Amino acid sequence: MTIQLGKTEASLLNPPNEGVVIDGNWQWTIGRDGYGMIMLRNNGQRHPDFADGMSMQSFCCWINSKL
Repeated sequence: MTIQLGKTEASLLNPPNEGVVIDGNWQWTIGRDGYGMIMLRNNGQRHPDFADGMSMQSFCCWINSKL
C-alpha cells in the first residue's frame, strides 16, 4: 500500500483533503464528505471500508492495519 497525502498537512483538526491511497491495483482519491468525514473514492465509487466515512482517528487506525 502506498499513501501520498499531497501538499497538505494532516492533523486531528484538519484531516487530509487531497492525495491518493494506492491499495493493490486500485488508486483511491482522498476527500471528505459533507460532514467532514474522510472518504476514499475511485471514479465516483466509494472504498467499501469508507461507506459511511471515517474520522481522522479511524483513518489512522485503518492505515496502520494495512501496513
